[in-house]
Amino acid sequence: PSGVLHFIADLSGWWNLYTWDSGSIQNLYPKDAEFAGAAPGWQLGQQNYCFLPDGRCLACFADRDLGASRLVDLSTGKEYGQEEGLPRYFGGMNPSPDGHLYFLGGDPAKAPGLYSWSLGQGEAKMLLSSMKEDMQVDDGYISKPELIEFPTANGETAYGFYYPPSNCDFSAPEGEAPPLLVKAHGGPTAQTSIVFNPALQFWTSRGFAVLDVDY
Repeated sequence: PSGVLHFIADLSGWWNLYTWDSGSIQNLYPKDAEFAGAAPGWQLGQQNYCFLPDGRCLACFADRDLGASRLVDLSTGKEYGQEEGLPRYFGGMNPSPDGHLYFLGGDPAKAPGLYSWSLGQGEAKMLLSSMKEDMQVDDGYISKPELIEFPTANGETAYGFYYPPSNCDFSAPEGEAPPLLVKAHGGPTAQTSIVFNPALQFWTSRGFAVLDVDY
């Protein structure tokens, strides 16, 4: 708004938000986190930062420790997440002149949709769901993911979301481990999403465990 260029770059090895002003580059919120969204940077239409009518800049990023999205007010450094009423995953933000923030979001038990939220003013309201009401799945059949990490090549650490089997009508014999499906998303720069996925829940509701590797 003040004529200062804002941009996202991976100068630190992570996609952070920067400004360029009078030949000087500044990282607005240095963090080992991705501010560029879940899709590759060469896909158009992503908007993970925006400006409120009063000029403040908001940005969202993926918190790998929580396995969830976080929102930060860059003027104060205050972060917002599920405890402030936001869904577990969100992005594509668009502010309105009346102060409301509109964005796309969802969580493992709820189909993604369009949300409205006033900064720090209670729970975000879903305005429109991507799934019809009569197609919603009962919570007893939905598997909730657990963020895990495990060692991989060259001494590195890999991450993934583990979905245990979940079906309120059946239970496995005590001590028996479920069959495991391992899923890998496309690349080279995308990441997986934990929003409700019917194709994944098909398997977990039928006794399979799923590991959705996130890299």
